[in-house]
Amino acid sequence: MNKFELSKYIAAKYAGEITPMKLQKLLYYCYVWQLVANEKKFEASFEAWPYGPVEPDIYKAYKSFGKKPV
Repeated sequence: MNKFELSKYIAAKYAGEITPMKLQKLLYYCYVWQLVANEKKFEASFEAWPYGPVEPDIYKAYKSFGKKPV
């Protein structure tokens, strides 16, 4: 699974509830937990932004939603 597949899965699972910011935070939690479990499932490179960690590629893919649910 890659970061785009995971973001699509999360968006579909919580349709109408997930904003792009919430999606970023959930992706980060998934990323951290895979590191804790030592079971790498997907690659990502998060950056520290003012409102929390952001994966730039996912940000670009979902930024058109703004503050609206995905």
